[in-house]
Amino acid sequence: GERVRAGTFVVEGEAEALVDATGERTELADIARLTTIAPSPPSPLVRELGRVVRTVAAIAIGVGVSFFVLTLLLGRDPSDGFIFAVGVTVALVPEALLPTVTLSLAWGAEQLAQRNVLVRKLEAVETLGSTTFVCTDKTGTLTRNEMTVMEAWTPAGAASTTVAGLDPGAGIEIEDPIARGAVRRLALAATRCSTGRARLVDDAWVGQGDPMEVALDVFTRRLGTDTDRDRAEAPPTLRFPFDPHRRRMSVVVDGEVLVKGAPDAVLPRCTDVGDATAVLHTFADRGLRVLAIAARRVGTTLPSDPDEAESDLELLGLVGLEDPPRDDVAEALARCRSAGVRVAMVTGDHPATAAAIALEVGLRTAEDPVHLGAELPAD
Repeated sequence: GERVRAGTFVVEGEAEALVDATGERTELADIARLTTIAPSPPSPLVRELGRVVRTVAAIAIGVGVSFFVLTLLLGRDPSDGFIFAVGVTVALVPEALLPTVTLSLAWGAEQLAQRNVLVRKLEAVETLGSTTFVCTDKTGTLTRNEMTVMEAWTPAGAASTTVAGLDPGAGIEIEDPIARGAVRRLALAATRCSTGRARLVDDAWVGQGDPMEVALDVFTRRLGTDTDRDRAEAPPTLRFPFDPHRRRMSVVVDGEVLVKGAPDAVLPRCTDVGDATAVLHTFADRGLRVLAIAARRVGTTLPSDPDEAESDLELLGLVGLEDPPRDDVAEALARCRSAGVRVAMVTGDHPATAAAIALEVGLRTAEDPVHLGAELPAD
């Protein structure tokens, strides 16, 4: 197959690869070495200092020349006038400017180092100090990126868990025992649409892959399904990878199309959604990240494209995942506000989920609006 270089971004689909070079032996490392050789563009501070130095130098030279001409007009000795003009010119040059700026930046870098911030270039200290607006992601930045399926809803009944983490032995509460089969089908379908999983390493469960997919795998295990065995016995025969434009993905397993994605991208393709919309808002208002899972039977002829596969679906249910905020986020946001820095959260989650998380960490108040990307100007 084709070679994939280190630093490549996967924008669609998935693959397995054999790593044959790491670290300094990769082409990305060669490119990095070339960037250190090439001159870097000057920072705003360097450009501003250059402008100040040029302005002061022009003024000093102009004043020196003016004094020299004045001494000649007064009939003084030209050599005395020249020495006097040079002295005035040198006196006007701010020799201590650059050392003062360097010491100030070094002090700022030291203060940042005490706060676990590594400064590679001193000029960046001034740029950081000029920051007035920060756009931040939610998952992994404001939150821990440690997801757990807390709620699951199916048309037949709902299930919930109060135990976070990766332990597959934790219990799940199901409202109606009759709904257990529907919940298990929902969980298994979600796991079959995923590649992330939980693995037992040295008597401890660890996640491998996307944290959201790992949480789905753990949820399925908690319902008593051996997901490793299921993957071996029922591998996908066809896969339509996640697409950021479709906002969903699908696989064909055992003659059944299984679809996983954002609720607003899956529900319109289902024949009957029941109370799903109301449940979706309930989950989102609690700050849960919501996924919709759907399915439909196919014949012997496999669908040729995602649009054909992901139509006339049967809604299996909704899954609500919790990604708790980091403990230090509220304090960090408070410090930003006290420093005059505005912070905005940018996320692809449901607006209600984003609003709930922002409210929980103190990023917004209940009255602050939530804007959709389509509402923002193109420029």
